[in-house]
Formats: sequence, C-alpha cells, structure tokens
Amino acid sequence: AAIYLGHKTKNKNIKVLVFGEEGLFEELRQARIKLTSTSKDANYVVVGMDRKFNFEKLKLAYEAILNGAKFVATNKDVTYPTEEGTVPAAGAIVKALEVSTHKRALLLGKPHLFGLKTVMKSKGYASADTILVGDGLETDILAGKRLKIVTVLVLSGITLEKMLQKAPPSLKPDYVIQSLLDLPSLKIKHGYKKLVSSIDTL
Repeated sequence: AAIYLGHKTKNKNIKVLVFGEEGLFEELRQARIKLTSTSKDANYVVVGMDRKFNFEKLKLAYEAILNGAKFVATNKDVTYPTEEGTVPAAGAIVKALEVSTHKRALLLGKPHLFGLKTVMKSKGYASADTILVGDGLETDILAGKRLKIVTVLVLSGITLEKMLQKAPPSLKPDYVIQSLLDLPSLKIKHGYKKLVSSIDTL
C-alpha cells in the first residue's frame, strides 16, 4: 500500500484516510504519505486488518468513499487465524464497504502483483532463484503462479489440508510445509537464494 500510494501521491497534496493497525500506519508514515482523520478531505481510503473496527469507522469510510475518495484494500482475506480459531479479517471490512457504497475496492495486496514486482525489482530478486512463501491459496499461491515463480504453502495459517486437496490445479503450490520451521531445509535442498514472504508485501 505504501509503495503504491507513495507513487500516486508523490509531490501532490493528497491525503489518505486509513483503517488498519499500527504496522500499516507506520509504513505509510515512513513513506511520508499525508494522513487524515476526516472524510471531507480524504483522497484515498485505505482498508487493512483492524481489530478495533466499529460502526463509527464504517460510517467514516463510507462517507469518504461517497465523497469521491478512491477505495483501496491491502488485502481481501475474509478470515485470520488465531490461537482461538479464525476471526474476521480485512476482507470482511472491505466487503461491508463495497456492499454499502456500491464501489469496488482496488486490491493492492496479493494476488495483485504491483507490490510483489516492486519488492523483487528493488531487492534484485530474479524469478529463477526466488520462492514465494505464504499460507493463502487464492492470495499467496495465485500471485506466485502469476509471476511464474516457485510457491511454498505453509499449513500453519488459513489453509487447511482438506482445502489444499480440493484446490484446482491453478492454485496448487509447488511445495507444502507444515510450518516456517521447515523452510530452511527446503531452501537449502533446492538452492533458492531469495525468499519473498507475506511480510515483504504487506
């Protein structure tokens, strides 16, 4: 989100209304993107995971979008894994706004390729020696397939074994591991030098 908005708002007096958690706010601040807390002067509405989202925030985002602000989503994952089980995630908030405003959010996170391509280019990652690691079939794995790079699915996240078995060929990862602890051995075994993870493209 910061990479995209930094490109779009460079040398412009553009303000962004953000709904997310501290990591997203910090990323945008570091990119020197101007933030606002009102709907009247927002040029963009950015929605990410927000565990303190409520009706007042929904109303604020709704007003900004109807006032003409461009609607952007960091991801559309509808659930998020926790120790207590899955909980609603950013996608649930995005869907509520899409339904109420009749506006479709521009997806910046996976499987959208803007962030991934930018990260790979800036770090000098070549497709031939890069693997993409993630826990989502329709986000991480699909993005890797679109980039034609090796994909690794981690089963400690949102994807269960039975979901993997039912997945179509287009969403099948090249490798499957139980947790990130298994990654070093996989990396060494196959000689991949670079890793692109979900952390790189939040």
